Amino acid sequence: KENSKKFEKDKSSSFLVKSSKNDFGLYLNAKKWSFTKAETNEDAEYSFTLKNEDLYAMMISEKIKEELTSLADIALENARAASPDIKLVNTEYRTVNGLKVLHLQMDGTIQGVAFTYFGYYYSDESGTVQLITYTSQSLIKDYKTDIEMFLNGFVNTEL
Repeated sequence: KENSKKFEKDKSSSFLVKSSKNDFGLYLNAKKWSFTKAETNEDAEYSFTLKNEDLYAMMISEKIKEELTSLADIALENARAASPDIKLVNTEYRTVNGLKVLHLQMDGTIQGVAFTYFGYYYSDESGTVQLITYTSQSLIKDYKTDIEMFLNGFVNTEL
């Protein structure tokens, strides 16, 4: 399904974290979010944490172009490695800063904790990016605004 609303980066999201692998980046509010080059997840380029909170995110960047329609299957397969009981809860296309992205919500369990993943998935000639936030299912309502603001910072840095 297609969400007709236009999603745009928040004015407070002014710090650009740019992929070194393709033309994608993320504007975030550096007062609220910390980030590092990913070390624990070998697939991710960057790891993000909402400061002093239990909301996390990662940016997985690849040079390979994928069809947008197949990204949901790829994302589900990747998530299943961490959470064998993962379920796709919601799928929609969104226009984010002028780009048509796939938005997925997945629920699963990791080490006994019920998690929810919200992610944006996008691909073009420069490659593919998966921008994924995650937290405990019990905290989703508390973090909904932060999740949306974070994900909506996604941009193509060459446009």
